[in-house]
Amino acid sequence: MSEFHINGDGFGCYAHIEVDFVGEIHVFKVVGFFESNFYCDVPIRHNTEPYMHDKVVPVANVIHCGVDESKVIRVAIEDCDKIENRDVKKSKSDWFYEIAERLRDYSEGYIWSTGDEILCKTESAANTLADMFETLYNEQGKEVKVNTGYYDPDEDKRNGEEDRHTGWWYVNVL
Repeated sequence: MSEFHINGDGFGCYAHIEVDFVGEIHVFKVVGFFESNFYCDVPIRHNTEPYMHDKVVPVANVIHCGVDESKVIRVAIEDCDKIENRDVKKSKSDWFYEIAERLRDYSEGYIWSTGDEILCKTESAANTLADMFETLYNEQGKEVKVNTGYYDPDEDKRNGEEDRHTGWWYVNVL
């Protein structure tokens, strides 16, 4: 077992921590180290909450990689198994989803997303995004079909389909 040594804030280290009832091990990212007597017991469960322990111990604030990266969980360092950098494998991502979910969902500015499409003010921006997605997925060995198109204002008006998409270029990945 690799041990943690508190030197700095520890941001960016990774640790294996036991979760659930069956002893399954998951990867967590460390976002800080300090000492406390208020932390969660391991194994971590979906409803785990920190509580006051009898003694102050070194603890880590961690996030559950790929599960809920918005919730910070505090655990005793003794319950963590440090992952050396060479052991952390780059996971494959759904690049379109990763980007689309972080864009605003309204048609002000130059780029926005409905979740299924990323919409751009210009054709060149849409083409640049399409090229980027093809490159990112190809690097992972994943074959995808990237589509671009235009919600033509004249066509939308003629068909009675004018909405907030009208006049925007779109990109989607299948």
